[in-house]
This record gives sequence, structure tokens and C-alpha cells, in this order.
Amino acid sequence: MAPFSLLLPADLMSHGVRCLWDARMVWLHVISDGLIALSYYCIPVTLIYFIRKHRDLPIDRTFWMFGAFILACGTTHLMEIRNVCHGSYLVAGVVKAITAVASVLILAMLVPLVCKMVELPGRNSLQEMNLSWNL
Repeated sequence: MAPFSLLLPADLMSHGVRCLWDARMVWLHVISDGLIALSYYCIPVTLIYFIRKHRDLPIDRTFWMFGAFILACGTTHLMEIRNVCHGSYLVAGVVKAITAVASVLILAMLVPLVCKMVELPGRNSLQEMNLSWNL
């Protein structure tokens, strides 16, 4: 239990204190971070729905890494809400570090994928090929 208690020290200043508990400022941050987190959590759900409806599409690990990255981003915003009342900055830092690792990994996976996708024929080229085959 001691290692877990190190992650949640109670003696750090919360964001609420730093904002002088100005209700408008506190609610601005809480509502904004809450809506951002909600949106970030809904994106992977929407992607999973899409995957289930289109099982014929080749979904690789890059797609799943996007989902993990988006969830990590949402969690950083939930930590900001927690830090309004409780200064859990070590936990927030760990969540941000996880988000940073996920973002670097997704970038490393995305660059080669985009390079391959750039080489694919565009929609207009495919339509022209299709028309020429039908003549």
C-alpha cells in the first residue's frame, strides 16, 4: 500500500487553489476537460463500431495503437479534473508519460504507413482505370 500512497500525495497544491477557487475558472476547466475526455473516450468506441461493421477491411496494429493513444489522451484530461481538487501531479505525470510513449509509437508506426499510402493510386486514377476497362 505504501507505493500507491506515494502516487497520491495530499500535500500538493490543487488547481483550484491556484485559481483562487474562482467558480467560473474552476468550472471552465472542469467542463472543458470533461467534454474533451468524453469525446476522446467516444472516438475508440466509434472506431470499434466501424471495425465490427466492416470486417473485410484489413485492420492492423496501427489502428489499435490509435485507439490506445486516444484513450490515453482522454485520461490526461480526467487527471486534470482530479487535480482541480487534489494535487495528484505524480499520477498525472505518469499518465502523461504513458500518453507520450503512445504518441511516439503511433508516429513511428504511422510514417511508414503513410509512405505506402502515398504510393497508392488516387480515386480519380482508379475511376479512369475502371472506365477504360469497361470500354
